[in-house]
Amino acid sequence: MQKKYIGGLVFLVVVVALVVSVGLTIHAVTNANTNGHSTGGQQVGQRRYSVVENVFPVDPCTDPTFIKAHPDIAHQDTACQNSSNQTWVNYSLTDIVVGANSLVTVTIVNYTRPNGLINTFWQQPQGVVGDAISVNGKQEKSVSPSMISHTFAIHGIASSSQPWLFVSVPVTEADLSAGFDAHGIALKPTVTIFQFHTLGKGHYIWFCQAPCGTQTTHTGGPMSTKGYMSGTFTVV
Repeated sequence: MQKKYIGGLVFLVVVVALVVSVGLTIHAVTNANTNGHSTGGQQVGQRRYSVVENVFPVDPCTDPTFIKAHPDIAHQDTACQNSSNQTWVNYSLTDIVVGANSLVTVTIVNYTRPNGLINTFWQQPQGVVGDAISVNGKQEKSVSPSMISHTFAIHGIASSSQPWLFVSVPVTEADLSAGFDAHGIALKPTVTIFQFHTLGKGHYIWFCQAPCGTQTTHTGGPMSTKGYMSGTFTVV
């Protein structure tokens, strides 16, 4: 009886911690300053959408050699468009818009080092087709916390006005053995691909749960400012 009580208490603590974490992130994304206004989500079929996110350790436009090799990124990346913190880690798209009742394919190209996870809840793909992700072409149902650079999670506050949507995937570190350029951008990024379905219209947020920010806990700066490691996800 005592073991069951202890087990139930531990479960409750984990759930409360998760809810608080998500709630604080939603609050931060809603109220924080914005880094640019880039919108992503390309319709590729009647009910299919494609989203491509790049993750950089710094503003990629501070790296002329990289931009010369990837000129398209200068026009698509939020940090390149309007960045006041060029040394902050960032996802390339802030505001993502896709259609309702659709299959969404997300490709995340990661150019950063590992940051690890504080909460291993985020190491497994959730809410995705097949409960798995593709990492450099290999199917994975979990990623070691020590190899995770970031996470990409879509979430919203439970409401009767819109469908529930929760998607979370780990983002594996770039190829460390291939090295990095002078600005810290990986020479060989890791590509993570996953799919999920949307239901009706709704307004959600996306955010990272790996400690990749500033301050002592590494949860400040880019992790608490919309447009770097968080943004909006809208289903229309």
